[in-house]
Amino acid sequence: MSSDELDTLAKRPIAELIADPLELDHEWFRAELDRLADLASHVEAAFDGHPQVPSGLFAHLSALRDSLVSHIESEELVVFPLVSSGQAVRAQETIRGLELEHRDLERAAEQTRRLTTGFAAPADASAEWTDLYASLAAFEVRKRRHTKIESEILFPRIAYADAESSPLDRDKE
Repeated sequence: MSSDELDTLAKRPIAELIADPLELDHEWFRAELDRLADLASHVEAAFDGHPQVPSGLFAHLSALRDSLVSHIESEELVVFPLVSSGQAVRAQETIRGLELEHRDLERAAEQTRRLTTGFAAPADASAEWTDLYASLAAFEVRKRRHTKIESEILFPRIAYADAESSPLDRDKE
């Protein structure tokens, strides 16, 4: 993500910064992790015994899915409604926890890269295996962008929100 893109996003109203992940990313993340876990299960089973099979990838992606869904639900059910209703100060503790989870998600991405040898499928990989690795790489790029927007733009703006007024109201001024 370029610094110009970050600058442009930083100027957007908080309401838009909240709407984007809800409309663009959250459902996609849920569905894509389900699809990726299914693909990983198929690849692990079909290539059991292959020296480069990503053993443990299905279990890893299943745990990642559970963790990411919990993270998304904290945003959707706690943080975003509080901020939208002018109670950003009440969301601060949850946001601190979400920031820690962002670090955990980065460690999970590192584990994914280790399990997949940097998303490099072997020369004799099936189309399914190749698709799995390409899709995991695309997922990581999208998740990293999403996390960067939250960590560097959205959450800091919420943190500095005046407890007496909604940051959404201030965006209209």
